[in-house]
Amino acid sequence: MKVVSNWFLRLALSAAVSLLVLAFLMHLVPGAEETDQPRLLEVLRGTALGFIALYLLCALGQGWLRAVRYRLLIAAGNEPGVPGLWRVSLVTFTRNMLVDLLPARVGELGYIAMLNRGYRVSGAVCVSSLGISFIFDFIALLLIIVLLLIVQILAGALQGWLIVAAVMAAVAVLIMLAAVFRGVDLVVALLQRLPDRLRRTSLVRPLLAFLQKLAAAIGATRRARVMTPVLGLSVGVRVIKYTGLYVAFLGVAAPAFPDLADVSFGTVLTALLSAEAGASLPVPAFMSFGTYEAGGTLALTLLGFPVAASRVIMLAVHIWSQLVDYSLGGIALAVFCFSAGAGGVRAAFRARAAGKRPAALRLLAAGLALGLVLAGLAGVALERRRLRKMGAVVPPESGQALQAPPAGRRRLERTAAGLRGRIVWSSNRFGNHEIVSLSLPDLTFRRLTDHPHVDYFARVSPDGRRIVFSRSQVAWVSQRNPVPWDVYLLDLETGAESRVARNGNTPTWSADGQTVYFQRDGGRFVAHELATGQERVLFAAGREGLPEGVELQTPHFNAAAGALAVTLRGALRATVVIWEDGRHVRVGGGCQLTWTGRGTELCYVDKGGRQKNVIYGYDLESRERTPWLDLPGDLSHEYFPAFSAEARWMVFGASGGGRHGHEHDTADYEIFLWRRGTPADEAVRVTFHTGN
Repeated sequence: MKVVSNWFLRLALSAAVSLLVLAFLMHLVPGAEETDQPRLLEVLRGTALGFIALYLLCALGQGWLRAVRYRLLIAAGNEPGVPGLWRVSLVTFTRNMLVDLLPARVGELGYIAMLNRGYRVSGAVCVSSLGISFIFDFIALLLIIVLLLIVQILAGALQGWLIVAAVMAAVAVLIMLAAVFRGVDLVVALLQRLPDRLRRTSLVRPLLAFLQKLAAAIGATRRARVMTPVLGLSVGVRVIKYTGLYVAFLGVAAPAFPDLADVSFGTVLTALLSAEAGASLPVPAFMSFGTYEAGGTLALTLLGFPVAASRVIMLAVHIWSQLVDYSLGGIALAVFCFSAGAGGVRAAFRARAAGKRPAALRLLAAGLALGLVLAGLAGVALERRRLRKMGAVVPPESGQALQAPPAGRRRLERTAAGLRGRIVWSSNRFGNHEIVSLSLPDLTFRRLTDHPHVDYFARVSPDGRRIVFSRSQVAWVSQRNPVPWDVYLLDLETGAESRVARNGNTPTWSADGQTVYFQRDGGRFVAHELATGQERVLFAAGREGLPEGVELQTPHFNAAAGALAVTLRGALRATVVIWEDGRHVRVGGGCQLTWTGRGTELCYVDKGGRQKNVIYGYDLESRERTPWLDLPGDLSHEYFPAFSAEARWMVFGASGGGRHGHEHDTADYEIFLWRRGTPADEAVRVTFHTGN
């Protein structure tokens, strides 16, 4: 039973470590600013994976060299039981992960704990080998900076900040050399001169004993004549490390930023050194995110490269390097926990538990291990849910045209015969989302936009001569991301496009066609006067009764009533009508709340239909809702209702529902036309195409 329980603890701990590391890795991708996320996801998708594989080889190589160096210093410290290279490698890769994960280099303690408890290496030798390695890392860094300075001097492109960095690194090396090779002996001598009464106290006595052992280990290492090979290994570690990061830089920059792919190794090295300096600042940052990018971006910007591109490149390089390093570290830690390496930890636990109800302690340990597993599962589940909420990271397939049934074509022709106007929508049938139109009654299909970015949410002006729509700021953005969009205006007669506003989304018209309303940065609703270009914020999160952190989805303003119909997400989940004085009416759940154009009448989408959705009407005065439309057949997941000027006709999209049928910008939504008040089966299908 005891063997089974020990096996369970080891297995549970290994599983917990793997799950928690996986959750951390999943957390990395959304760690950018909202304006950078679309471009970042595009860059990550387009990264040349062959270069990342080379980075992985470099990470394995520099980890192995570190392990060789650690083992050499452990043996030089007169340690009787030197662990094998495999065991030291497990400790090394775990240390590489922990030192970046925890602030102020607290992760270095993992090296000491694993060697001391897991492989019975004395604490003094652990500290000695770690401290000397740290110093030689700085010495190797100083040599690289000096070499870079020489190259810059010969090229006539000397950067002053690099001189400062070299001086600071040299001063740091001298201080650390003095502290380790002279300072420990000095502290021991001072403690030995204390009066016997003080020297024998519970605080001083163990400290003095440890420092004496540490001084002995450092002295033995110095006499062992291993400093030259240690320096060579340290330089090798740095060379392989920066070579790997340079390769990762090329893998990121070459596909997405060809202009930056030809940057010299020296320039990239300067940015990497600056990024490393930023990550070393005493600023609390998870996995150094933010500080690392700030340092690297600053260096690239000073060298003349665009800020936005520099920021995204440094963030992408950091993410790829962390994915590799944390994967290696997580695997190493899991193997350590599941192997004989954890035997020392378990032995120490059993020794402390002797005579103190070991069965109860084993039960407690099992509970803690199970709790860690559950925490890891919860972390993975939460990160997966968060990633899914970001929307599709790749555009959908363009699909193919379908043959419209003759009866369906005749129904559309009969319906269109009495109409004059056009239907506009967004379709990816050309490879990316463009605005298209179908004129009525002649049913002429026309492509209105031709741009490599996403065009969507088209709305026809009251006079029918223009449309306003959203265009993404990068090639692909999911509609779930409300930030990186601009508002554009298209003249339907001339085809001329003009940008109305930066950072705007889901635009709509005023009744007179003189003002365009849109959402900005997720939480503000803006009115833009077309004649003057003047803007004013009508509603905003934290104002007009809206909570902080709320997102305004598909806001639709009724100027006559001075009220905004909007779907709220984030800090509050509801569909509401809200006035500028803060009064509001909660319509209920659902989404796509829209004024129909008939006074106080609204329309929205909510649950209750054959394939989940029903389109409802809502009367603001009576506070009553009425189910309007739930299509029969296979396409019954209704969405995106919009109305003709006189509100007699509604155009909407409908998909097949199901697990993937709801996703706005990837599911196959077909366009339908419906005359209000008629049965649902009289809605006319307009499109026959498997794209979005």
